[in-house]
Amino acid sequence: DLNLAARYSKDILLLHEGNMITMGSVDEVITVENLKKAYDDIDMIVDRNIYTGDLQVFPISSKKNIKDRNKKEKTIHIICGGGVGKPIIQCLWDRGYDISLGVLNRGDSDWELGKLLSLKIAEENPFCDITDKAFEKGNLLANKADIIILTNIPWGRGNFKNLILAQKQLEKQKKVYFYNPYKEKGRIDYTDGRATKLFNELKDMGLEKITSIEELLNKIEG
Repeated sequence: DLNLAARYSKDILLLHEGNMITMGSVDEVITVENLKKAYDDIDMIVDRNIYTGDLQVFPISSKKNIKDRNKKEKTIHIICGGGVGKPIIQCLWDRGYDISLGVLNRGDSDWELGKLLSLKIAEENPFCDITDKAFEKGNLLANKADIIILTNIPWGRGNFKNLILAQKQLEKQKKVYFYNPYKEKGRIDYTDGRATKLFNELKDMGLEKITSIEELLNKIEG
């Protein structure tokens, strides 16, 4: 498993059909260029886990396989960022769901995956706070969705409005799930407690916590 190797190994030897491609430190070996030599015809993204700082690899389905997807009727809007949303985006896309994202800053790794999959995205300029214009687009996409998924990402001034977006959907009696696969990690709040306060209000409004993709699928498909 590449992600386990990246997390626990000091040096990595990368092979393809018994032949060495490269050997070195994790950062030297785990690159898209090297991995494409070892895994033919598989597109992937390499970035860092926002909690551990370790490199992580995400294989992504090619758009050429879009005809093989069994389209689902439900539309899902995902509030994510920092790569936390990628596993769930890929899983739901593979299963045929119509997905929208945002608000995301352009260049964010979740944004990159969304672009590769041609998803609808409410986007903001890199490293900028969410503007009213971007928020309204995100709210519009969320309004069209049947289900909202809020991921466990660090909250700061820049993305605080995404919590308000989730709040607006709960006010509409829409189902909103909080996806937190990092059981050992709490919420990271850089807003002097404003995000934590609002998050607790969301729980009182019906925000439902889930800890795995399997649990989410049981909720939306069960």
